[in-house]
Amino acid sequence: MNMLHAGSDKYSTLDALKSSKVPVLFIHGSDDRFVPVEMTYRNYKACVSPKKLLIVPGADHGMSYYISKDEYEKSITDFWNMYDNLSMPISKV
Repeated sequence: MNMLHAGSDKYSTLDALKSSKVPVLFIHGSDDRFVPVEMTYRNYKACVSPKKLLIVPGADHGMSYYISKDEYEKSITDFWNMYDNLSMPISKV
């Protein structure tokens, strides 16, 4: 059986985002104590593909939806509507 082994020392999110060809929606809570919000800012800056950023004030890890449901859903809907386009080429990974 083949297994995928990927550790943090073998993969760089920043490097991947520097060559990304698909739209990326970043959503992060400002009070996340598990994954610092600064990491999302660095990822957003490194991303060369079309991108949007939503930082939810007061949200801890995984709580952005519960803190700001309407804004979260609107961000996803707007992002989907902007990039769900059949004429957009699909990037081969």
